Amino acid sequence: MTATLRYAVLDGIMLEIHDQRAPSDADWDAMLDHFDAHTDEALGAIVLSDGPGPNAAQRKRLAERLRGRRIQTVVITDSLVARGAVTALRWVGHAIQAFASSDLERAIASFSFLPEQRRRVLLRMVELRYELAGQPAAAELGQLDEAALAEHLRQLRASSAA
Repeated sequence: MTATLRYAVLDGIMLEIHDQRAPSDADWDAMLDHFDAHTDEALGAIVLSDGPGPNAAQRKRLAERLRGRRIQTVVITDSLVARGAVTALRWVGHAIQAFASSDLERAIASFSFLPEQRRRVLLRMVELRYELAGQPAAAELGQLDEAALAEHLRQLRASSAA
C-alpha cells in the first residue's frame, strides 16, 4: 500500500503532508513515533491536508502522545469540515489554527520564521509532496524563492486533486 502521508521535522517544526485519503493506521503511528523521537525540539506543527484527516482513534492516540503539551499547530486544508473541527479545538484551548490552501503564505507567516526559514519550510513541504506522490523532486527547486515555492506547492496540490 502506498503512503497516505509524509512528515519531517525542520527547524523545530513538524511538517505533515496528507493526500486525499484518510491516514492509514500504520502511517499515522509511524508519524507519531517520529514526533516522539523529536518531541524535545518540537516548537510547532504545520499540516497540509487534502483529505479527511485522522479518524477519532488516531486523534486519541495523538492526544495521548502530546500529554497535554500545547504545540502551535497550523492546518492548511480546503475541507470546511476539517477547518470547522480545528476551530472547535481552538475554542477549547488548543493552540491550533486552520487556513484554506489559498492562505498558505499567511499560515506559514503565523510562525515567527525568518525569511530563509520560511523558504526552507516551503521547500521541504514541496519535497514531501513529491515523496508522497512517489515522484522525484527536481533539483532546481532549491533555487526557487519563497513565493515561487508556495505557488509550486499550490500547483502540486491542484494536480493531485484532479
